[in-house]
Amino acid sequence: MQTENTFTISGNLTRDPETRYTQTGAAVTTITIAATPRQYNKQTGQFENGPALFIRCTAWRQLAENITDQLTKGQRVIATGHLKQDTYTDKTGAQRTSIEMQLEDIGPSLKFATRGAQTPPQAQGTYQAPAGGQQGDPWAQPNQPAQGFDQNPPF
Repeated sequence: MQTENTFTISGNLTRDPETRYTQTGAAVTTITIAATPRQYNKQTGQFENGPALFIRCTAWRQLAENITDQLTKGQRVIATGHLKQDTYTDKTGAQRTSIEMQLEDIGPSLKFATRGAQTPPQAQGTYQAPAGGQQGDPWAQPNQPAQGFDQNPPF
């Protein structure tokens, strides 16, 4: 039995997602993720960018359509999937190998997010404070003890 190793990559999208459809109507989206490691330079005492790694990624069906709807060029993402190696012949007749990530899941990274979290709109209405307690202090104790309780433990 062959097992597939799952890989995770975080980086930035190098372009907007490109989606096409197969003859059977299945969506296929391709993206490229650029991951740049940070390396500490002992001479300068600073962190510097290391060599970038570019990984071409493919997603199918609903995930492909969701990527197209939600992600854009330059956005930082975290993606998981498995690697697939393909061998092909280029224009000069030389054998070449490419590695591609078949996506299982992807989403925006919040590590460097600068925009506040978006919350769903709330219903219009007014809030009424419960009876008792001090006005304007939601943590205030009620003026009267609650019914059915006393100071003794239940055991």
